[in-house]
Amino acid sequence: MADRPVKELASLIIGQERTALTKALDAAVSAFHSPPDGSARAVDKKVIDAQPTATTKHLRGMTNSLVQDAYGLLRSMDQYARAIQHLLTSDQMLPLPTSSMVRSIHEFALILSQLFDPDLPSEVRLARMGAMHLSKAQGGLDALQTFPQGQQQELEAKIKAVAGIQGYMKKAGYEIQLHKDNQNLAKSVSWGTSKNVSLRGNTTAASKLYTPGIHYNWVLGSGATHGHLWYSAGMRGPWDTIVVGLVVPLLDISDLLVDILLKYGGVNGDDLHRQTHTRRCILLAKTNPSPISVDYDQYRVQTKNDLDSKDHDLSSTAWST
Repeated sequence: MADRPVKELASLIIGQERTALTKALDAAVSAFHSPPDGSARAVDKKVIDAQPTATTKHLRGMTNSLVQDAYGLLRSMDQYARAIQHLLTSDQMLPLPTSSMVRSIHEFALILSQLFDPDLPSEVRLARMGAMHLSKAQGGLDALQTFPQGQQQELEAKIKAVAGIQGYMKKAGYEIQLHKDNQNLAKSVSWGTSKNVSLRGNTTAASKLYTPGIHYNWVLGSGATHGHLWYSAGMRGPWDTIVVGLVVPLLDISDLLVDILLKYGGVNGDDLHRQTHTRRCILLAKTNPSPISVDYDQYRVQTKNDLDSKDHDLSSTAWST
């Protein structure tokens, strides 16, 4: 594998990560429905089941729908990963769209991390889940309002649907804070003793919290996505080096998904971490005269220290941009 050209090796590694993550995340979804004792999901389930019967029913419905939402995000990530593979095997060098798609994968992972962070109190997770559930509904309403004339019927139907979802969530125990200038739209939600969670969050803050070791990737990807001249004008170096720089952060994102989603479901991800780190070392060795010579646990020590020293309170910057 190490004898392949860098761009082919990078594409192959992305494919291997996709296959490994698919199997692991299937196990995490199974654990969501039948979580082992002591897992964060088991704690959430216990909190939900302890509510009055009607509240429990509505909470179960909402959290179960989030499994499908999470699958949707993961499918989107996989689409971008496949597209990156195609770009890498192309005869052309296309760093801007590649970097932009890496950023999109990064963003999806940050959304999932904030929803299922196993180190948070259960009530905070439930509040964040509610914020995503309602934001998804309201996002369609925001989009419709930007269209030209001719959308009035659809707009009225969407307003009614959003009101129905808000009513459902209130039955699930949520408190909903509405916008002063638009009573059809919620601006934040809370559940239990949690703080208000905004429906419009700050993903940059989440990147600093959950991916401090590759926050530079978020900044660079933003430059590519938003067409900043400093990004295109400042790109230097051989294409092989650029490819490695674009793909290595995806392996850290893979580690993050394992840390968050598998740990939430009580599934051990140690083997996945070691496999991913092996791929990381092989890829870095292609362009780095002093490749990584430490094992995964040592590699993550500094990142873990950075993460442990940070404030996990993103109540005002919930889960989305």
